[in-house]
Amino acid sequence: MPDSMRFLLRMIMTIYTFMRKVIANASSHNVFLLSAGIAYNALLCVIPLMLVGLSLAGLLISQEQVEQAIKEFIQQFFPETSFRVQTGAIILGEVRKFYNYGSAAGGIGLLVLLWSASVLLSAVRTSLNHIFGIIPRRSYIVNKIRDMGLTLLFLVLLGIASFIPSAIAFFMSFGSQLSSELPIAWLTGITAEVVGILSLFFFFLFMYRVLPNKRLPRFITVGSSLIAVMLWEIARWIFGWYVTTISSFGSIYGAFAVITIIAVWIYYTGFIVLFTAESMQAIYQLRYTTQQK
Repeated sequence: MPDSMRFLLRMIMTIYTFMRKVIANASSHNVFLLSAGIAYNALLCVIPLMLVGLSLAGLLISQEQVEQAIKEFIQQFFPETSFRVQTGAIILGEVRKFYNYGSAAGGIGLLVLLWSASVLLSAVRTSLNHIFGIIPRRSYIVNKIRDMGLTLLFLVLLGIASFIPSAIAFFMSFGSQLSSELPIAWLTGITAEVVGILSLFFFFLFMYRVLPNKRLPRFITVGSSLIAVMLWEIARWIFGWYVTTISSFGSIYGAFAVITIIAVWIYYTGFIVLFTAESMQAIYQLRYTTQQK
Protein backbone atom coordinates (compact mmCIF):
# COMPACT_ATOMS: atom_id res chain seq x y z
CA MET A 1 0.00 0.00 0.00
CA PRO A 2 1.43 3.43 -0.92
CA ASP A 3 2.57 5.69 1.92
CA SER A 4 0.09 8.39 0.91
CA MET A 5 -2.80 5.92 1.22
CA ARG A 6 -1.58 4.77 4.64
CA PHE A 7 -1.33 8.39 5.79
CA LEU A 8 -4.87 9.09 4.54
CA LEU A 9 -6.25 6.02 6.32
CA ARG A 10 -4.49 7.02 9.56
CA MET A 11 -5.98 10.50 9.29
CA ILE A 12 -9.46 9.09 8.71
CA MET A 13 -9.12 6.71 11.67
CA THR A 14 -7.79 9.51 13.89
CA ILE A 15 -10.71 11.79 12.99
CA TYR A 16 -13.18 8.94 13.47
CA THR A 17 -11.73 8.05 16.88
CA PHE A 18 -11.70 11.71 17.92
CA MET A 19 -15.31 12.36 16.88
CA ARG A 20 -16.42 9.14 18.54
CA LYS A 21 -14.76 10.26 21.77
CA VAL A 22 -16.28 13.76 21.57
CA ILE A 23 -19.78 12.40 20.93
CA ALA A 24 -19.42 9.84 23.73
CA ASN A 25 -18.26 12.54 26.16
CA ALA A 26 -21.05 14.87 25.06
CA SER A 27 -23.58 12.10 25.62
CA SER A 28 -22.19 11.19 29.05
CA HIS A 29 -22.18 14.87 30.10
CA ASN A 30 -25.76 15.35 28.83
CA VAL A 31 -24.78 18.27 26.59
CA PHE A 32 -28.20 18.37 24.92
CA LEU A 33 -29.93 18.59 28.29
CA LEU A 34 -27.48 21.23 29.55
CA SER A 35 -28.05 23.28 26.39
CA ALA A 36 -31.79 23.14 27.00
CA GLY A 37 -31.19 24.31 30.57
CA ILE A 38 -29.16 27.27 29.31
CA ALA A 39 -31.93 28.20 26.85
CA TYR A 40 -34.57 27.96 29.59
CA ASN A 41 -32.57 30.13 31.99
CA ALA A 42 -31.82 32.61 29.20
CA LEU A 43 -35.53 33.10 28.52
CA LEU A 44 -36.17 33.59 32.24
CA CYS A 45 -33.34 36.13 32.45
CA VAL A 46 -34.28 38.24 29.42
CA ILE A 47 -36.48 40.68 31.36
CA PRO A 48 -34.16 41.07 34.41
CA LEU A 49 -31.14 41.49 32.11
CA MET A 50 -32.95 44.10 30.04
CA LEU A 51 -34.14 46.03 33.10
CA VAL A 52 -30.69 46.07 34.70
CA GLY A 53 -29.10 47.07 31.39
CA LEU A 54 -31.61 49.87 30.83
CA SER A 55 -31.16 51.13 34.40
CA LEU A 56 -27.40 51.37 33.85
CA ALA A 57 -27.69 52.80 30.33
CA GLY A 58 -30.17 55.44 31.51
CA LEU A 59 -27.45 56.92 33.69
CA LEU A 60 -25.15 57.56 30.73
CA ILE A 61 -27.02 57.87 27.44
CA SER A 62 -30.39 58.92 26.02
CA GLN A 63 -33.32 56.71 25.05
CA GLU A 64 -32.65 57.24 21.33
CA GLN A 65 -29.07 56.03 21.72
CA VAL A 66 -30.23 52.96 23.65
CA GLU A 67 -32.77 52.08 20.94
CA GLN A 68 -30.15 52.50 18.22
CA ALA A 69 -27.72 50.25 20.11
CA ILE A 70 -30.41 47.57 20.49
CA LYS A 71 -31.23 47.71 16.77
CA GLU A 72 -27.56 47.24 15.87
CA PHE A 73 -27.16 44.42 18.39
CA ILE A 74 -30.14 42.54 16.92
CA GLN A 75 -28.86 43.18 13.40
CA GLN A 76 -25.44 41.79 14.29
CA PHE A 77 -26.18 38.79 16.48
CA PHE A 78 -29.57 37.45 15.36
CA PRO A 79 -30.03 35.20 12.30
CA GLU A 80 -31.17 37.02 9.17
CA THR A 81 -34.83 36.02 9.06
CA SER A 82 -38.18 37.77 8.68
CA PHE A 83 -38.71 37.22 12.40
CA ARG A 84 -35.70 39.39 13.25
CA VAL A 85 -37.77 42.50 12.55
CA GLN A 86 -40.57 41.23 14.80
CA THR A 87 -38.07 40.42 17.55
CA GLY A 88 -36.64 43.93 17.36
CA ALA A 89 -40.11 45.47 17.44
CA ILE A 90 -41.05 43.50 20.56
CA ILE A 91 -37.84 44.39 22.40
CA LEU A 92 -38.03 48.06 21.43
CA GLY A 93 -41.66 48.15 22.54
CA GLU A 94 -40.66 46.94 26.00
CA VAL A 95 -37.81 49.47 26.11
CA ARG A 96 -40.21 52.32 25.36
CA LYS A 97 -42.56 51.09 28.10
CA PHE A 98 -39.64 51.16 30.52
CA TYR A 99 -38.81 54.76 29.66
CA ASN A 100 -42.45 55.88 29.55
CA TYR A 101 -43.42 54.49 32.94
CA GLY A 102 -40.03 54.71 34.58
CA SER A 103 -38.28 52.07 36.63
CA ALA A 104 -40.00 51.11 39.85
CA ALA A 105 -36.89 49.41 41.14
CA GLY A 106 -34.81 51.15 43.74
CA GLY A 107 -31.45 50.00 45.01
CA ILE A 108 -32.80 46.82 46.59
CA GLY A 109 -35.01 46.14 43.56
CA LEU A 110 -32.01 46.51 41.28
CA LEU A 111 -30.08 43.97 43.36
CA VAL A 112 -32.99 41.54 43.12
CA LEU A 113 -33.07 41.99 39.34
CA LEU A 114 -29.31 41.50 39.15
CA TRP A 115 -29.61 38.35 41.27
CA SER A 116 -32.25 37.01 38.87
CA ALA A 117 -30.25 37.99 35.79
CA SER A 118 -27.12 36.22 37.05
CA VAL A 119 -28.93 32.86 36.81
CA LEU A 120 -27.94 32.66 33.12
CA LEU A 121 -24.20 32.92 33.80
CA SER A 122 -24.61 30.51 36.72
CA ALA A 123 -26.16 27.96 34.34
CA VAL A 124 -23.33 28.34 31.81
CA ARG A 125 -20.69 28.14 34.56
CA THR A 126 -22.24 25.00 36.05
CA SER A 127 -22.39 23.36 32.60
CA LEU A 128 -18.73 24.18 31.82
CA ASN A 129 -17.65 22.96 35.26
CA HIS A 130 -19.46 19.67 34.56
CA ILE A 131 -17.78 19.22 31.16
CA PHE A 132 -14.26 19.99 32.42
CA GLY A 133 -14.71 18.02 35.64
CA ILE A 134 -14.27 21.07 37.87
CA ILE A 135 -15.56 20.87 41.45
CA PRO A 136 -16.39 24.36 42.82
CA ARG A 137 -14.52 25.16 46.03
CA ARG A 138 -16.41 28.33 46.87
CA SER A 139 -19.73 28.50 48.68
CA TYR A 140 -23.02 29.18 46.91
CA ILE A 141 -23.18 32.77 48.19
CA VAL A 142 -19.64 33.56 47.02
CA ASN A 143 -20.34 32.05 43.60
CA LYS A 144 -23.58 34.01 43.36
CA ILE A 145 -21.91 37.32 44.21
CA ARG A 146 -19.24 36.51 41.62
CA ASP A 147 -21.90 35.76 39.02
CA MET A 148 -23.66 39.06 39.78
CA GLY A 149 -20.41 40.95 39.27
CA LEU A 150 -19.73 39.07 36.02
CA THR A 151 -23.27 39.84 34.86
CA LEU A 152 -22.61 43.55 35.34
CA LEU A 153 -19.31 43.23 33.47
CA PHE A 154 -21.04 41.27 30.71
CA LEU A 155 -23.71 43.98 30.31
CA VAL A 156 -21.04 46.70 30.13
CA LEU A 157 -19.09 44.80 27.46
CA LEU A 158 -22.31 44.10 25.57
CA GLY A 159 -23.16 47.80 25.64
CA ILE A 160 -19.73 48.74 24.31
CA ALA A 161 -20.00 46.15 21.52
CA SER A 162 -23.45 47.49 20.56
CA PHE A 163 -22.12 51.03 20.12
CA ILE A 164 -19.11 50.06 18.01
CA PRO A 165 -21.07 49.98 14.69
CA SER A 166 -22.32 53.53 15.33
CA ALA A 167 -18.76 54.68 16.02
CA ILE A 168 -17.57 53.01 12.81
CA ALA A 169 -20.30 54.72 10.78
CA PHE A 170 -19.40 58.08 12.32
CA PHE A 171 -15.69 57.82 11.50
CA MET A 172 -16.44 56.54 8.00
CA SER A 173 -18.76 59.47 7.32
CA PHE A 174 -16.02 61.79 8.57
CA GLY A 175 -13.58 60.09 6.18
CA SER A 176 -15.98 60.56 3.27
CA GLN A 177 -15.89 64.29 3.87
CA LEU A 178 -12.10 64.24 3.57
CA SER A 179 -12.08 62.19 0.36
CA SER A 180 -15.03 61.41 -1.88
CA GLU A 181 -13.05 58.67 -3.67
CA LEU A 182 -13.02 56.33 -0.66
CA PRO A 183 -15.40 53.31 -0.96
CA ILE A 184 -17.13 54.26 2.29
CA ALA A 185 -20.03 51.80 2.04
CA TRP A 186 -17.69 48.88 1.33
CA LEU A 187 -15.24 49.85 4.07
CA THR A 188 -18.08 50.31 6.57
CA GLY A 189 -19.52 46.88 5.78
CA ILE A 190 -16.16 45.09 5.98
CA THR A 191 -15.17 46.86 9.20
CA ALA A 192 -18.52 46.11 10.80
CA GLU A 193 -18.17 42.40 9.91
CA VAL A 194 -14.64 42.20 11.31
CA VAL A 195 -15.62 44.01 14.50
CA GLY A 196 -18.67 41.75 14.85
CA ILE A 197 -16.53 38.61 14.58
CA LEU A 198 -13.99 40.00 17.06
CA SER A 199 -16.78 40.91 19.48
CA LEU A 200 -18.15 37.39 19.18
CA PHE A 201 -14.68 35.92 19.79
CA PHE A 202 -14.22 37.93 22.98
CA PHE A 203 -17.76 37.01 24.06
CA PHE A 204 -16.89 33.29 23.87
CA LEU A 205 -13.45 33.91 25.38
CA PHE A 206 -15.17 35.65 28.31
CA MET A 207 -17.24 32.53 28.95
CA TYR A 208 -14.42 30.01 28.63
CA ARG A 209 -11.84 32.08 30.48
CA VAL A 210 -13.82 33.68 33.30
CA LEU A 211 -16.89 31.57 34.07
CA PRO A 212 -15.41 28.17 35.11
CA ASN A 213 -14.27 27.86 38.73
CA LYS A 214 -10.79 26.89 37.58
CA ARG A 215 -8.43 28.62 35.17
CA LEU A 216 -8.34 26.52 32.00
CA PRO A 217 -5.27 26.24 29.75
CA ARG A 218 -5.00 28.96 27.13
CA PHE A 219 -4.96 26.27 24.44
CA ILE A 220 -8.52 25.33 25.43
CA THR A 221 -9.94 28.83 25.98
CA VAL A 222 -8.56 30.44 22.81
CA GLY A 223 -9.09 27.34 20.67
CA SER A 224 -12.66 26.91 21.91
CA SER A 225 -13.41 30.58 21.20
CA LEU A 226 -12.10 30.38 17.63
CA ILE A 227 -14.02 27.18 16.85
CA ALA A 228 -17.17 28.51 18.53
CA VAL A 229 -17.07 31.66 16.37
CA MET A 230 -16.82 29.60 13.18
CA LEU A 231 -19.59 27.20 14.23
CA TRP A 232 -21.80 30.08 15.37
CA GLU A 233 -21.44 31.97 12.09
CA ILE A 234 -22.18 28.79 10.11
CA ALA A 235 -25.17 28.00 12.35
CA ARG A 236 -26.49 31.56 11.99
CA TRP A 237 -26.44 31.31 8.20
CA ILE A 238 -28.00 27.81 8.13
CA PHE A 239 -30.63 28.70 10.72
CA GLY A 240 -31.60 31.86 8.88
CA TRP A 241 -31.84 29.97 5.59
CA TYR A 242 -33.89 27.17 7.18
CA VAL A 243 -36.38 29.48 8.89
CA THR A 244 -36.77 31.63 5.78
CA THR A 245 -37.03 28.97 3.05
CA ILE A 246 -38.03 25.62 4.58
CA SER A 247 -39.58 25.89 8.00
CA SER A 248 -43.18 26.95 8.61
CA PHE A 249 -42.69 28.39 12.09
CA GLY A 250 -45.22 31.13 11.46
CA SER A 251 -48.06 28.84 10.38
CA ILE A 252 -47.39 26.26 13.11
CA TYR A 253 -46.67 28.45 16.12
CA GLY A 254 -48.62 31.55 15.14
CA ALA A 255 -48.16 34.34 17.67
CA PHE A 256 -45.58 32.24 19.53
CA ALA A 257 -43.29 31.91 16.49
CA VAL A 258 -40.92 34.70 17.58
CA ILE A 259 -40.50 33.27 21.09
CA THR A 260 -39.98 29.78 19.66
CA ILE A 261 -37.29 30.97 17.23
CA ILE A 262 -35.48 32.90 19.96
CA ALA A 263 -35.57 29.82 22.24
CA VAL A 264 -34.26 27.52 19.49
CA TRP A 265 -31.50 29.97 18.56
CA ILE A 266 -30.40 30.31 22.21
CA TYR A 267 -30.43 26.51 22.45
CA TYR A 268 -28.19 26.24 19.38
CA THR A 269 -25.83 28.85 20.83
CA GLY A 270 -25.64 27.00 24.15
CA PHE A 271 -25.03 23.72 22.34
CA ILE A 272 -22.20 25.27 20.31
CA VAL A 273 -20.56 26.60 23.50
CA LEU A 274 -20.73 23.21 25.25
CA PHE A 275 -19.94 20.98 22.25
CA THR A 276 -16.92 23.13 21.40
CA ALA A 277 -15.74 22.81 25.01
CA GLU A 278 -16.08 19.02 24.71
CA SER A 279 -14.10 19.03 21.45
CA MET A 280 -11.24 21.15 22.80
CA GLN A 281 -11.12 19.07 25.99
CA ALA A 282 -10.70 15.94 23.84
CA ILE A 283 -8.01 17.62 21.69
CA TYR A 284 -6.17 18.75 24.82
CA GLN A 285 -6.29 15.26 26.32
CA LEU A 286 -5.09 13.73 23.04
CA ARG A 287 -2.28 16.27 22.81
CA TYR A 288 -1.26 15.71 26.44
CA THR A 289 -1.30 11.91 26.00
CA THR A 290 0.82 12.16 22.85
CA GLN A 291 3.38 14.39 24.62
CA GLN A 292 3.56 11.94 27.53
CA LYS A 293 4.39 9.10 25.14
